[in-house]
Amino acid sequence: MKKSSNKLRIIAITIFSLGLILLATGWVMGANFMLYIDGGSIRFANEHSVSLSNNLEFSSISITSNIADIEITATAVSFSANFFTYFNNVNFNYYVEHGTLFIEISKEASFIFPIGFTAIESKLVLNIPNELALNMVTVNNFSNDTLIEGITTSYLRINSISGNANVYDVNSDLGSIHLVNGNGLFNNATFSLLEFASVDGSNTFIDSAFSEIIAGSGGEANFSFYNCAVSSFNINTRYGNIIAEDLVTNEMVVHNIFGDIILTGNFNGRSEISNNSGNTTLHIAGAETEFGYNLTTRGNVFINGNTVIGTLADRAVPNHLRVISRTGNIIIMFLEDE
Repeated sequence: MKKSSNKLRIIAITIFSLGLILLATGWVMGANFMLYIDGGSIRFANEHSVSLSNNLEFSSISITSNIADIEITATAVSFSANFFTYFNNVNFNYYVEHGTLFIEISKEASFIFPIGFTAIESKLVLNIPNELALNMVTVNNFSNDTLIEGITTSYLRINSISGNANVYDVNSDLGSIHLVNGNGLFNNATFSLLEFASVDGSNTFIDSAFSEIIAGSGGEANFSFYNCAVSSFNINTRYGNIIAEDLVTNEMVVHNIFGDIILTGNFNGRSEISNNSGNTTLHIAGAETEFGYNLTTRGNVFINGNTVIGTLADRAVPNHLRVISRTGNIIIMFLEDE
């Protein structure tokens, strides 16, 4: 019995080693394949693909997936959609109902272990004509990345547990983004109202404009804004940092508990900032005389590099700044005074 077990072990090791040699040989020769373990069986990864009909008529999109990267991109050509995967036994379904294109992609959970030189992936790519203005785009992508680029829509919704959400060159009236562990990246995006929730990711907004943004995190999410204009700016986070450079606001409410707040920009109207234990640093475009302010903290207060004892300046001016910090320092630089 023991000899039989040893023989089986030797045979298994020999077959496994031979498979690795074949993979290495194929890779050297330019082959593009992979061996993987899926649900207890060992097989070569073969690409499976599906193309949607080009004659579909719709005004909204709803996608639900637990295995695929999703890309929705505006294009100068007609509508096209393609899905490919290296997995077997994938459920792929699409249909149009009441003007909405529904796409559903799923695979039952199983242990997957790749052995090879090509990453196993599944991807859905939708090319939307530039002239098509969509009513609503909804993406429920549980574990993979989502890219939305160049489209115009009335409402964009993205829900993801562990994937990233990238939004480029998008115009939307309303937006609702909920991320758990993934990162969010907005570049050259325009929204009338964006509601953004993130638990543990890093979220970056670049060259974007919002009439109103309401963003929050109950975890360790960080928020960064670069060259953004926001009429009403409302950020609430717990452990992460809030950073902004060249930010323009007409109304601002920022709340943080344990992280730092570092903001540089033009802060018009009323700005209210509260920070429990982190430091608050503001570099403000304007002179000190253009602002009324009320600054409260157990820490130190510095204005234009000087330690300040009196932290109340009640002026009849349109711009007012209120900063409350429990233990952190408050550091304010009025850039026109430098």
